[in-house]
Amino acid sequence: MIEILLTTLKVSLTASFIAFLTAVPIILWLTNKKHSFGKRVILMSLTMANSLPPVFVGLVLYLLFSYAGFFKEMELLFTQSAMVTAQVVLSFPVIVISAFSSIRVYVDERTDFFKVLHLSKWERLKIIMVENVATFQVAYLVGLGRCLSEVGAVMIVGGNIRGDTRVLTSSIVLETSRGNIDQAVYLGLTLLAISIVLSMTILLFQKK
Repeated sequence: MIEILLTTLKVSLTASFIAFLTAVPIILWLTNKKHSFGKRVILMSLTMANSLPPVFVGLVLYLLFSYAGFFKEMELLFTQSAMVTAQVVLSFPVIVISAFSSIRVYVDERTDFFKVLHLSKWERLKIIMVENVATFQVAYLVGLGRCLSEVGAVMIVGGNIRGDTRVLTSSIVLETSRGNIDQAVYLGLTLLAISIVLSMTILLFQKK
């Protein structure tokens, strides 16, 4: 149980952190970019990516990482690295969209203020980041929640290997299929407890 929990946290925290670091520059670029066709296409693509079925993402990555795939030489299939990759793909658009809407309102309300101060591009970005710390924190936690609750993709690319790539969600599926309902409920309650703590943290940051 402890091993499964540690693997879950390791994979999900790593994936959400990578996705967040990748998302922040995109968020700042989108909020400062004037309305254009390219911006609309990117936002539409990210919005559509929010609803990507995890099993489809897992299938695509499986084909890329398999022995006949484009990245076969990296030997990532059935490893934690493959699971992290899948969760990054799934959580990245969630983080971008959840933060962009709030920060865009903030920037729109202060456009004239920024012009009056004659701020440079970097000074403006610094102010946006400092005054929207709570928004970025909430976006990260939302991405982390997406990673923790994901099951389809991690089972496909991770293989649900005991002691290596088995996480809480895949363990629940496995124990349920075996008929070990008590163990599945115990694992489910553990995942539920993590989700409740995560939700309460998000609410605290939103209140802030």
